[in-house]
Amino acid sequence: MFLKVGIIIIALEAVIGGFFIWPRSTPILNETVKAPVVKDETVDWQTYTNKAFKFELKYPKELPVKYEALAEANKGGKNILTLLLGDSPFKVLVVTNAPKAVPIAKDGNIIESKTIIVGGASTTEKIFKGIDSEIVSAANFEKNNISYSVWAEITGNKTERLKIFDQLLSTFKILE
Repeated sequence: MFLKVGIIIIALEAVIGGFFIWPRSTPILNETVKAPVVKDETVDWQTYTNKAFKFELKYPKELPVKYEALAEANKGGKNILTLLLGDSPFKVLVVTNAPKAVPIAKDGNIIESKTIIVGGASTTEKIFKGIDSEIVSAANFEKNNISYSVWAEITGNKTERLKIFDQLLSTFKILE
């Protein structure tokens, strides 16, 4: 009799102990993790397209096209396009095929220099002290046998205007 009771107690302990010790499956939560939404700050910008010089860029409404001129072939045999967006205290100039189009900065005047990709081409953006403006940010690059020089002359509110210029450069596309 004691043997039967002992076996029943051991069996009960095994069942009860197993209930607390045995690993149980955890319910799987089906959660959808959403990637952070990156706002395109250029979505409302205007688009400038020039099929002859095979490029396109977006620019804010605050920098309307002020001047666009085509010069006859330079000594290298290529026509030159000059595009001016905005006016003082913040203007952006795009020049194609012009030798030495961007103002040259002396090494002592360079504030910052960084490698960037513009229109699929690697270039160096140089930010330096300007002559007629507080700072100038410039990028020169070449693609499909066309050279491009893009620079901004900035006075006042430098941080915000450099951000806008970098966004403008990021929208620059070479057309095939």
